[in-house]
Amino acid sequence: MKALVTGASGYLGGRLCHGLLKQGHSVRALVRRTSDISELPPPSSGGVFELAYGDITDYQSLLDAFSGCQVIFHAAAIVEPWLPDPSKFFSVNVEGLNNVLQAAKETETIEKIIYTSSFFALGSTDGYVADESQVHCEKRFCTEYERSKMTADKIALSSCG
Repeated sequence: MKALVTGASGYLGGRLCHGLLKQGHSVRALVRRTSDISELPPPSSGGVFELAYGDITDYQSLLDAFSGCQVIFHAAAIVEPWLPDPSKFFSVNVEGLNNVLQAAKETETIEKIIYTSSFFALGSTDGYVADESQVHCEKRFCTEYERSKMTADKIALSSCG
């Protein structure tokens, strides 16, 4: 299996790359040209681990990166408590997801997308343990990050099936 990992230079994405390689999978890591890739394995001959330069907000770069992959692990996101321009949360976390979903539909080799979200997408649990059935009440948002992750979760769930 050849897997593509978005957000590969991030905390979760980097560990995911290492874990997939350890399990014997070929991995293509989607990273921006400005990303710190020092925690990623070095690219290998034979394509066992390779870098694909792009961005989830750049649709064409996704089409190029997805080519020949069977599985996408979508872990890319802007994770910040606050940004001077809160629209960036939506352009990356929501529109980026839309781009990933659409590019995957156009890529004949893609069999599965595994989407990684955030506990913020669930909203408050009021002290009880949440599971996959937890739905954000949408009454109150502590941050625009939370709002963007809840919106993206709805898109991801509606695209299943």
